[in-house]
Amino acid sequence: QNHDARGMIRADPDLDKLATIFKRAISYNDTSYKALSCEAGSKHGFSPHLVVNDELHAHKSAELTEVLMTGTLKRTQPLVVHLTTADFERESICNQKHQYACAVRDGDVEDASFLPVVYEASIEDDWASPETWEKANPNYNVSVFPDYLEREAKRAEADPAYLNTFRR
Repeated sequence: QNHDARGMIRADPDLDKLATIFKRAISYNDTSYKALSCEAGSKHGFSPHLVVNDELHAHKSAELTEVLMTGTLKRTQPLVVHLTTADFERESICNQKHQYACAVRDGDVEDASFLPVVYEASIEDDWASPETWEKANPNYNVSVFPDYLEREAKRAEADPAYLNTFRR
């Protein structure tokens, strides 16, 4: 939910005076910050300044992403951020965005409005190596700790069915 945002607002006396905190939203003037359900049909007509599209690998379809992205057309400086861990090998909005991000990153597609930031191990990297874990985890040793990854790697080694989950 919005607990972290509420805490940041309450910690700043100036923001706390300006914002109104509701159970499921935060409001300032005619702008609101809120988490949305995954149901896309009710989001038509939204005109967001900012879309933070988290856990894209869990989206069942591209519909919500596309509805929110096209909703930004009325904004002069919209920002859409996609965050996710890797997806399985399948057709998905997550894998489409990953493929596009890599194409922009590698110079195959020119799109100055798209900033790809991709942390990933290559297929040649040793999945059991701490160097690979650090390469693929931007929060390595911040919120993703080496001892946890070491335990999970041992589990993946002992349980091949878990290996794909660990590698993602």
